[in-house]
Amino acid sequence: MDWQEVQERLGPVRHRWDLAILCNLDAHTGRRPADLLAAINAQAAMRQLRAQVLSGRLRQLEQDGYIEHEDISTLPLNRLYYLRRPGQQLLADLASMADDALQVMKAGRRGQLS
Repeated sequence: MDWQEVQERLGPVRHRWDLAILCNLDAHTGRRPADLLAAINAQAAMRQLRAQVLSGRLRQLEQDGYIEHEDISTLPLNRLYYLRRPGQQLLADLASMADDALQVMKAGRRGQLS
């Protein structure tokens, strides 16, 4: 395994909030930043995501090609954010990795109980 390639592919989720942002978007139902912020903060235990940080992370994730936005009005500016195909693929890959790790952990526990 090329660890540098893996690390580069995981780049979008290395920031504290990026995975939370990606997990709370989908490809079909757009989400306004305020709704996204509320959803993430409702899920967060200790730390809360600030609107300024969300704005910066959305900008970076969009620049990297993982999400996109659609302006639904200009005055006032209302945006909807969507998950793009690379973002969907990244989440699918991470879910697969998490499932594999869980299976290994379960198998290890069964071995210890024998």
